[in-house]
Amino acid sequence: MYPDEGTVIRSPKLWLSLPPTPSLPPSNGGEYADLNNIHLWYNVFGNSVSTHSPVVFLHGGLGNSDYFGHQIAALEKEYKIIAIDSRGHGRSTTDPERPLGYDLMSKDFLSLMDHLGVPKASFVGWSDGAICALNLASKHPERVDKVFAYAANYNTSGVMDVSKSLVFMTYINRTVSEYARISPTPDQYEVFLDQIQTMWHSQPNWTEADFKPINSSRVWIVDGDHEEAVRREQQDLMAAWLPNAGELLLPQVSHFAFIQDPETFNAMLLRFLRLPIYGKYLDQSTVITSPKRWLSLPPTPSLPNGVKGQYANVNGIKLWYAKFGKHQPKKSPVILLHGGLANSDYWGLQVRALQSDFEVITVDSRGHGRSTTDFSVPFGYDLMSSDFVALMDYLKIPKASFVGWSDGGINALNIASKHPDRVDKIFAFAANYVVSGVKDISQSVVFNTYINRTVFEYARLSPTPNQYNTFLTSIEGMWASQPTWDQSHFSPIPALRTWIVDADHEEAIYRDQPDTMASWLPDGGELILPQVSHFAFIQDPGTFTSAVVNFLNLD
Repeated sequence: MYPDEGTVIRSPKLWLSLPPTPSLPPSNGGEYADLNNIHLWYNVFGNSVSTHSPVVFLHGGLGNSDYFGHQIAALEKEYKIIAIDSRGHGRSTTDPERPLGYDLMSKDFLSLMDHLGVPKASFVGWSDGAICALNLASKHPERVDKVFAYAANYNTSGVMDVSKSLVFMTYINRTVSEYARISPTPDQYEVFLDQIQTMWHSQPNWTEADFKPINSSRVWIVDGDHEEAVRREQQDLMAAWLPNAGELLLPQVSHFAFIQDPETFNAMLLRFLRLPIYGKYLDQSTVITSPKRWLSLPPTPSLPNGVKGQYANVNGIKLWYAKFGKHQPKKSPVILLHGGLANSDYWGLQVRALQSDFEVITVDSRGHGRSTTDFSVPFGYDLMSSDFVALMDYLKIPKASFVGWSDGGINALNIASKHPDRVDKIFAFAANYVVSGVKDISQSVVFNTYINRTVFEYARLSPTPNQYNTFLTSIEGMWASQPTWDQSHFSPIPALRTWIVDADHEEAIYRDQPDTMASWLPDGGELILPQVSHFAFIQDPGTFTSAVVNFLNLD
């Protein structure tokens, strides 16, 4: 039985829950290193012959290494892992005459690397642990491979008042009993807490200059969309100070994401650790290769198995669709809706990943790809949404989950608003709710290369291959006037089963668009994907698809 059951909070809203502290995987119980006048506890797990840099886990303030139990269990087959209890925390001792500080704790971790003969490591840090990881990356960049920094702040004003947060205060209460159970000085919690709070009130005090030595291309700045302890602007500004880094915002979780939703947290962490510094893509017409993924435009994928698809006669047009996978009695079908000017082929990599576990349906929107349209009828999101609902009726699908990109994300949200009974879940990527939310993309090489590519794709796929200019004019007319939503449009949407998603280097949609929509869906999730743009699903399909799969598998 979990010894601190009284500190467990259960809630259907993950960010309002505090699951039990996990256990570390079976081991020898850990060891001590005598350094910097303390006994620093650590434990080594995993693959001792891994070709990857060791992964060092650094926990948050008042916590201990056990909090990373789910992550260590997920990584230990592939990576050598070092878990550390920070000085004064968990099983480690401290020097009561020496004030706690991030420089001092960082020095401890560097000394332990020397003790273990580790020249370079990747760091996964939570809260104080993330601050220490970034501190090491700044002051000792030659010792750091990658940094996954979760819930860090760069100055003291970035910390919110947590005294009103039931979750955070319950966490603090839990650490009292954990400290008494595992600390070498079990009766010194109040002294320990006073030291920690003194540090929190005065540190860190970083500026942009502190981030310049960091190898930003190997850093992700990460937090939860319902973070209760650190202000969002902290993550946004650190990511801006690290222009080649990724900013990842995890959905429907708070300061304790790694235990609230370990599956999504672990999937993103594994994607980060497995990524090469940047991908390489084939060299062909309209393909942009770049060491920075968000400045790349990989080839349009193909749909699996050379699928030919079928047509449904709906709303006076022939709507092309294709089905993959098998009917799953306990899972809703997943309908993939592409962006403006595009076609279903752009979802090829996601279809391949989803088809083994879901029934997947791709649709070419009216006038796009292989579908026809009636150019005498103006394009509009209500009209396209009615096409998709009519297709569901045609296929006898009472309810579906939707994954939408750009115009497809707008249509998915529109269906959820006007036909909530037909919607299970919504993963809406790169949508806007008003026309003023769209940036001027005329200077974006990536976006304009994409538009050029769609000319060739339209000529190859469309039943009216000579009508591209008419098609483009019709679409641009819709973009200039729609959507024009306000908060009332979002009220009918099943928020708890909706994620609003975008990219940290989005070149077409202003960030206030996903932020505002997420605020209008307070029980929903907001996910910001790192080191990608409007074309994340082909720029970094692994991370994008992992997020989709984890979302669809959530209860």
